[in-house]
Amino acid sequence: MGNPADPEHLLPDHRLFPSLGGGDHPGHSDRHSADHGGWHRPGSLRPRCDAQPGHRSADATGGLGSDHRLFGGTGQYLVGVEGECLVRRRSARSADALHIRTVCPDVSGGVLLSMTTPEPELLQDLRDGTLWLTFNRPAARNAMTFGMYQSLAEICRTVPTDGSVRAIVISGAGGKAFAAGTDMSQFRAFDKPQDALDYETQIDAVLSAVERCPVPTIAAINGACTGGGASIAAACDLRITAANLKFGFPIARTLGNCLAAGNLARLSGLIGPGRVRELIFTARLMQAEEAQAVGLVSEVLEDEPALMKRAEELAALVGSMAPLTLRATKEAMRRNRAAVEVDDHDLITMCYMSEDFRHGIEAFLGKQKPEWKGK
Repeated sequence: MGNPADPEHLLPDHRLFPSLGGGDHPGHSDRHSADHGGWHRPGSLRPRCDAQPGHRSADATGGLGSDHRLFGGTGQYLVGVEGECLVRRRSARSADALHIRTVCPDVSGGVLLSMTTPEPELLQDLRDGTLWLTFNRPAARNAMTFGMYQSLAEICRTVPTDGSVRAIVISGAGGKAFAAGTDMSQFRAFDKPQDALDYETQIDAVLSAVERCPVPTIAAINGACTGGGASIAAACDLRITAANLKFGFPIARTLGNCLAAGNLARLSGLIGPGRVRELIFTARLMQAEEAQAVGLVSEVLEDEPALMKRAEELAALVGSMAPLTLRATKEAMRRNRAAVEVDDHDLITMCYMSEDFRHGIEAFLGKQKPEWKGK
């Protein structure tokens, strides 16, 4: 497997926040870690966030310390009980094949196992004050699961304001999509109006959490950015894109549902109500040149490497500015937009409980063209 101290990172699915550790997916708190004396149970590997430079016994490039705990590339050590698996990969912004190690107290460097385990659906990597969040379902064009939405919201709500995180960059793995909306298979369980209202309430809470995030947020968009992914990008403070952008909400062609009033207001503030209406009515996808011309994105980069390099530079730049000025500005702008509240429950229920919506789900998943009936 090679030298455990090579430059490749050793990263679990969470890097930063003890309150988010554990559970079946990011965002659930791990109340059982104390039962293991600070060691996390199998299936919920997390870094020890209390590791300080003076306490570690391995160098900053990673490796096995004298206490037989494995260290990541930042010097944080990863803990686990005997037999627990560690995920080893190149970068939090890629979705490479996984290499699995089992670290035991008496086995130096670990043992290669002939097994794999899925990576988390939302990757995190903190580097030089920038938190990189990566939607990680490339085979599904990073379609958002409910767990991914919840994890993103929780991170934005709990990001520290002590200077350890000065900016957040959000991107998608796989090179083809930022995020291609919500995983539509999840809608099959909707059988009553409250399901639709709860879903839109949840989405509104996620987008509000991104807007209210106390540090600057940057959407680094590569490829498809549609539906829920487009809403997340619109909720970020800044947006830059690669030249292959496809942005929009093709729901009038695919599903037959609707956007909540708050979501429409946010989009209208960015690109104008006329263009929002035209995008939804025609179900077309906006490309990079137009997106820059209308102010949706501030920069268009040639390809993904150039995009991520510029995202790093931009995060460092905004992260160096006065944080309270940035925080006050974004919150004041959010309050201006939120000053007018609209009751849209009847509109949401009309769409999500319709025969058209049910038919649209099955037609999309079955790769067929829907036939709308307006009921």
